[in-house]
Amino acid sequence: LGTDGNIKEGTATPYKTISLDARAWQPTTTSGCASVATQEEAGQDIDYDYLAFDKDTDENAFVNIWMPGNWDAGVIQFRYLWTTEAGGAAETVTFELAGGSFTDDDAIDQANGTAVEIADTWTADGDSQYSAWSGDVTIARAAAGEWVHFELMRDVSEDDLGGDVRLIGVQIRYKEGSYNHF
Repeated sequence: LGTDGNIKEGTATPYKTISLDARAWQPTTTSGCASVATQEEAGQDIDYDYLAFDKDTDENAFVNIWMPGNWDAGVIQFRYLWTTEAGGAAETVTFELAGGSFTDDDAIDQANGTAVEIADTWTADGDSQYSAWSGDVTIARAAAGEWVHFELMRDVSEDDLGGDVRLIGVQIRYKEGSYNHF
């Protein structure tokens, strides 16, 4: 760590994680997923919130967050937690994430960066299922401490899961450029 609070080149840069549960996400106006719903599992009365993504049509959700001021403005990665009530052996689900950052006086109507996909294989209906971490997602116009629009899409042309996906949450991980938290 340098005297200015920045991480010196060549030092380890650990990941930090932002967790966004289903209630943080909203269906997009165009081709949006279903609004958030709550499920109670019968055996132990475990409740969880989820967004339902259809099996036949690409559907989207979005979230807008302020990225931390210590973000290095580099690539991010994501993974998702999901379940289903209608999956089968060897079936997969695929989500993709893209994002764009906005500074003071930026036009809001701008393109996101290139979407990156990550597939996950069904294990059992009603189970919590975590995808692996995605590859690197480049955020358009990235800058630390700015408002970022993320868009998540179930890409049904890339998956073959036989039912709706219940998205429970998404984690985004990033690297710090400094230990200054603002």
